Amino acid sequence: MAQDRAFADAVRYVHDKVTACWNVPPAAAPAGTIVRIRLELDRDGGVTGEPIVLDQPLALGIARLAESARRAVIRCAPYDGLKRYGALYPRWREIILNFRQPD
Repeated sequence: MAQDRAFADAVRYVHDKVTACWNVPPAAAPAGTIVRIRLELDRDGGVTGEPIVLDQPLALGIARLAESARRAVIRCAPYDGLKRYGALYPRWREIILNFRQPD
């Protein structure tokens, strides 16, 4: 249970850091639209490779929302706060984040 809580804290840390520097395109997609981004991290919290947009968007607005989220993942790196969760690296090495178009 403690490891599950620590893992959730690690993911929340990454999500909060990305959200803080995410420039959401205004009205790019319908309110509430969610895009998912998969990222891989090294032990120091650096992003390895390119973040991948899951469920490829069909509409242009959703594609803009997805691309802005993908860029935020790269721009906000490294996620050096993950070092405190080093023992859980096998679990947070790959993370999927949800990004939601605000209302």
